[in-house]
Amino acid sequence: MEKVLLRNGSEIDKNIVVAIMVGMEMLLKTENPMDKHILLYELRERCKNPNHEFYADSEEKLKQYGLIQSIGIHESARNIILSAIKEEEGGAIMTWESPMA
Repeated sequence: MEKVLLRNGSEIDKNIVVAIMVGMEMLLKTENPMDKHILLYELRERCKNPNHEFYADSEEKLKQYGLIQSIGIHESARNIILSAIKEEEGGAIMTWESPMA
């Protein structure tokens, strides 16, 4: 099992990182620009706060991409997602980049 270092200092199994990245790439390629922004926001907020209430059908869409599960967000996925979402202008603009350090 090969581990990789994330930007937040966590070490995660490389296969888990790849799986989350594939889900994010699918989301970014298939959703319209407004939905992408909403889904990134919702994903980031749920990672920061497990009690965050999802907007509309965001939860179902994020489940379809394998980014969350019915039981919540796994700690490894949370670390990957928070390492990969880059916030600019106080969080008003979010982009996705490699979570690896």
